[in-house]
Amino acid sequence: MITLKKWRNSRFTAGVSYTANRNRSRYDNLDGRIFHQRQDKVYFFAEYFHRFGKWTTTAGMGIQYTDFLFKETSQGNHSWSPRPQATITYSLNQNHNFRLNFTSWQSMPSLAETNIVPQQLDGFQWRVGNQNIKTANSYMLTFRYGFNLPCINGTFGVRAFTSPNAITPLLYWDNDRLITTYENSRGLQNLSLFFAPQVEIIPDWLMVSGYVQFRMERMRGTGYNLHNNAWSGNAELALTHWGFTLTGQYVRAQRDLWGEKISWGEDLNIIDLSYNLKAWQFSAGIIMPFGKYNQGNKLLSKWNRNEQHIHLDMRMPYISISYNLQWGRQKRGAHKLVEVDASADRSSAGGR
Repeated sequence: MITLKKWRNSRFTAGVSYTANRNRSRYDNLDGRIFHQRQDKVYFFAEYFHRFGKWTTTAGMGIQYTDFLFKETSQGNHSWSPRPQATITYSLNQNHNFRLNFTSWQSMPSLAETNIVPQQLDGFQWRVGNQNIKTANSYMLTFRYGFNLPCINGTFGVRAFTSPNAITPLLYWDNDRLITTYENSRGLQNLSLFFAPQVEIIPDWLMVSGYVQFRMERMRGTGYNLHNNAWSGNAELALTHWGFTLTGQYVRAQRDLWGEKISWGEDLNIIDLSYNLKAWQFSAGIIMPFGKYNQGNKLLSKWNRNEQHIHLDMRMPYISISYNLQWGRQKRGAHKLVEVDASADRSSAGGR
């Protein structure tokens, strides 16, 4: 539910959202016993926006209530968590602007993380949830400078993030079993510098754009104190003429430290040639024309150290034909005024 009140230079928004999850599980290793879990969360929020001269400000406060219960044992937990947010923007002129943003959110334990029924993963690994873990808080402060100059525009910024009680896996040995459970860690902190330029080399013909980020991370938990520094980003070159567009793209995935694991998505490159004719688009290209596809993770636990890769010679050609069909009255896109979803978890790399 959302209520909205507008004035000439200001706006007030308030509302509430509710999310419920229910789980019923049957375990063959426990003679077919059935267990039930319940998880509820309610999010109340209010936000005020005001514009004066070259400045705009937004201030908001949300409160999230979370509750979960393991029915068979009547064990569970509940909590109230504040969720403040604020944004200040200053526009020097049409070509330069500055933006400072503070946001916060909560991550409540999942049903799997609170399920206390032992689950066998393989010959010696087991997973057991922890019903004593609390909802985790996260805070992020971001400063951005945006510019628009002849032939080049983009964004430069710095981002600081902390989650002082992040929910992370915890490994330990119990006789001949390696147990994975969960804990409220001693915190994750990271600092990121990012730059996202777009350069028009030859007007209407050749354009280069990209995003580059350097992140420094520290993760602490029971028995470990880990650090990770890594580059990530993407680059794209587009040559356009006579309706044809030739595009080359390279992506280096972000390396994320979470608990005692560093994981990363897809490192890849693509070459694509497309042609637009009225509502039709024809394209052909190849994925991974150079190098090898890479995706994986690295476990750093003193109880389980290993590194996994999907490392392939994956040259994959493709052809695509599409047609854009529109009918009826076209509506303008609605802009979301506030973040009403209480399930927000981790921030992305901050793409443009």
